[in-house]
Amino acid sequence: MENIKILIVEDEIDTMETIRNNLKKFLQCEIDISNNGEDAINKIKNNIFDLVILDIKMAGLSGLDVIKNIKQETRLPDILVITAWDSAQVADEVIREGALDYIPKPIMLETLKIKIKNILEKKGRYIEKA
Repeated sequence: MENIKILIVEDEIDTMETIRNNLKKFLQCEIDISNNGEDAINKIKNNIFDLVILDIKMAGLSGLDVIKNIKQETRLPDILVITAWDSAQVADEVIREGALDYIPKPIMLETLKIKIKNILEKKGRYIEKA
């Protein structure tokens, strides 16, 4: 089975590195990164990702802008949103636009692991490291 391919879109470098380092600890996967919405859209249009972990509030294009721009892609990845805006309104909007789930910041790493596992298991793609 091919490795799982994940794109992390986060403009806070420390947060991006924390997510990447923790994913590598528990999941067999290839990880790509992007620190802005425009770059993320280009990567999603030109690559196949199983999962995109997407920050909502970024300079330039927001995470919601990214979701709206990629919704028509034939190889639409699953999207897990991370956001500092922990509100029912934000949750409703990101789910309505196409995200499968969201996690409020600061990110609880065990919650991140559980949500990723749940998303990838639905596709039969979760491969935990031994």
